[in-house]
Amino acid sequence: MSQAVPAEVSAEMSGALHAMGAVLGLRVETTDRDEWELDDRGLRVGLGWYLQRGHGSNEAVALAALQLWEGPRDMFRAPARARRRRALTLTRPELAPLIGSVHRSQAVSELLRVMPGIRLPLRAAVQRSLPSDLSTLPRHLQWATLILAQQTTDLATVTIEDAAVFEEWRRLGEVGGLEVHALQQVLVPDPEVPPLRRLERALALLLPAYERLLALDLTERGPTVLGGSDRAELSLHAELPLGSDDFAPDDEMSGSDDSGDEDQQEDAEGEQAGAAPITADIFASEHEGFATTVIATPIPDASTLFDSAVQRAETAESDRSELGESVATGAGASAAATILAEYRSRTEQLAGTIDSMRALWSRVIAERVAPRRSTSRRPLPEGDELATEALATIVADTRAGVRDPNAFLSRIVKPRLTRSAGSTDYVLMIDRSASMSGLAAEAAADAALIMIEALAAAERDIAHAERAAGLDLELDIRSSLIVFDAEAVVIKPLSRGLDDQVRRRMHGAVRSPSGATNDAAALRAAGEQLGLSGAGSTGSGVGTAFSADTAALLRRRIAILVSDGGSNDPAAAERELRRLRAAGVAVHGIGVGSDELIGRYAPYGLSLADPRQLPGALERIIEHELV
Repeated sequence: MSQAVPAEVSAEMSGALHAMGAVLGLRVETTDRDEWELDDRGLRVGLGWYLQRGHGSNEAVALAALQLWEGPRDMFRAPARARRRRALTLTRPELAPLIGSVHRSQAVSELLRVMPGIRLPLRAAVQRSLPSDLSTLPRHLQWATLILAQQTTDLATVTIEDAAVFEEWRRLGEVGGLEVHALQQVLVPDPEVPPLRRLERALALLLPAYERLLALDLTERGPTVLGGSDRAELSLHAELPLGSDDFAPDDEMSGSDDSGDEDQQEDAEGEQAGAAPITADIFASEHEGFATTVIATPIPDASTLFDSAVQRAETAESDRSELGESVATGAGASAAATILAEYRSRTEQLAGTIDSMRALWSRVIAERVAPRRSTSRRPLPEGDELATEALATIVADTRAGVRDPNAFLSRIVKPRLTRSAGSTDYVLMIDRSASMSGLAAEAAADAALIMIEALAAAERDIAHAERAAGLDLELDIRSSLIVFDAEAVVIKPLSRGLDDQVRRRMHGAVRSPSGATNDAAALRAAGEQLGLSGAGSTGSGVGTAFSADTAALLRRRIAILVSDGGSNDPAAAERELRRLRAAGVAVHGIGVGSDELIGRYAPYGLSLADPRQLPGALERIIEHELV
């Protein structure tokens, strides 16, 4: 029976999960029920699911973020990996615990790389689901549990009583040397390795030991099929704060009603894979308990969602060509297509303003490629004037008998590569706190769209001009978008170009106001995007050094913060502002309906009475910095 979720807990979790959904491009709402629901309208997260399992609000938010990451997000961003996991689980169901543990472990590492602030509550939430006594599990499930436990527990303190499991674990530690554990090498995310490849590498490392332990379990268990009374219950860490003392897997949560049909359909393939149907029958109850406790998730039938996505993709070729492989859930495909269509419609409406801002850089490009008369630097046998700086060489060549020494310079026409404007990084920070609602939020969203699209178009103009002129204009534009309320979220990391995934994130990121105004976090995140060393430190000193990349030192850096005023920590915001400016970053503040930012960001602070003036204000700032 569902328990009532306290109002303050519900509000806190709703805001956090709504923001997470915005990052994923998925509409997320919350209910007090125990189950999650996913359809064409979006995702409704049942908060009661976490209360039932003894999670506090911080743990619940962290665990829900993980489940969003490993579920809908994985189908969005890594559809090839999602397909492979599903195919392996269907053809070899005895591997489901191992695949589930590897996938969750990789998801934990990926999520913590993006959201390191939830490390402690996430690890506590994951640890709560682990069995307190490994010896109650079959050997192959002990192995799967150890893989997940390494994310939350010091494995040096874990007692492995079974000799075979201990020996396999010892062998694993010896693979790849002593500096980095082999398990860490395959679970820690590597941006240069595609998600599917990371899954394959992990299974290649961990599957042989799992199969050897499974063979031992089969030998001991024999062909007997277990009944319901033989079911192995996984005891949770009841000693943890807020833990449940009496929770055990429920039959209603097993989700195994149709397993018999699937086993019959996959019989032939299972026999080729090494007696998989027998394994599935013998260990069905243990695998069910493992799935409903250790790697439990409230997300509804993911396979159905995946099938829906495939069907939609086949019947909507135009949508697939726009969204590509990045959308793989039925609800996600529909929501993402709608979001992208709305974004492009708004882009068309704002095309005139976008082109006006784009034209600022067009003038710089035109100045770069405009021809000017100049004198060559290399002396030649013929030319227009004497090369006086080469007089000594000319005399020496003449006395040596050279008939036509290189004594003259010729007049040439070359591009006007001036230094009035050069490579530039732009970071736009948009306030989406609770007070930034209505017209202000819509205007801020439009301003972000205009600026990011205009800069992306300017990048394309530069590339076109370079191809036409056949030279390097030494111009490079990168842009970043950060939204902030109580926390700062990087919607577009500092980079060139603009893709549809970022467009979907941008569309809803500013239009979901909630929380306080942590402008210090936004400025800190801007510093990190711009490569400011020591960004985020709390000392009183001001960091001034960037990375050692000499080319990066030559880039102009411009940060623009848009807010309706106020700050939950003005002192911290002031420190971050000083740090950015001391490092050479031009920081501008735009107040919407507030004069507060005029003083705080002086001499580059301004106030707008009408939010609709935002695009014009951004254009003036870009023009000012280009001059």
